[in-house]
Amino acid sequence: PTGLVYDEVGNVVLDPDAQIRDAIAYFFETFSRVGSASQTVKAFRTEGLDFPSRLRGAEGAVFRPLTASTAMRTLNNPRYAGAYAYGRRQYRRAGDGKKKIQRKREASDWLACIPDAHSGYISWERFQENLKILEANGHGYNVARASPPREGAALLQGRAVCGRCGRHFRVRYVARRGKREAWYVCDRGHTARGEPCAPDRR
Repeated sequence: PTGLVYDEVGNVVLDPDAQIRDAIAYFFETFSRVGSASQTVKAFRTEGLDFPSRLRGAEGAVFRPLTASTAMRTLNNPRYAGAYAYGRRQYRRAGDGKKKIQRKREASDWLACIPDAHSGYISWERFQENLKILEANGHGYNVARASPPREGAALLQGRAVCGRCGRHFRVRYVARRGKREAWYVCDRGHTARGEPCAPDRR
C-alpha cells in the first residue's frame, strides 16, 4: 500500500518521502480525533489537504483529494499497523478466466496474520480499535437500509437523477413556515469526498 516500500534488501519500511509519511500519519491522527471515515474525509477537504495514492503504471505516488473509499481501504488494511496478512479475500475464476473477488474473509478466517512483521503507522492495538469504531459506525447505516421506504409528497422520488453524477437523488423533507417541503439531494460528493450537499428544492 501507499506509504510502505521495500528497501534495498527486501524489507518493508516506511516510505522515505516525508510528505507521504506525514500525510498518512495525519490521516490516522485525524480519524482518532473525529472517529469517522467520512468526517476524516471532510476534515482533509476543509483543511485543503490531499492524500497520496499509487497509480498503476506510474512511478511514485500522486496526491489527490481523499475519498471515502480510500479512507476505508486505508483503515481496513493491516499493513499500516505493521502486520503481514494473507488471505483476506476469497477469489474465484469467472467464465472469462479473470480472477474476481468472491467475498472478504473475517479476520479470524485469514490464512495468515503476523503482527509486528514490519514498521507501521499505527500499533496493532490501535488498528483493532479503529475496526471496532468502523463497525459501530456501520450499525446505524444497517438500520437505515433495513427500514421500509418512506412515504411522502415528492412525486419524483426514485426517478429524478443528478445532472452531474447521473445517480438518483435522495429525498429529504423540511418543515418551512408550517409547510412540508421536499428537497431532492445529491449527496454522493458529500459521502465520497466530503463536499457540502447541494440540495435542489422543488
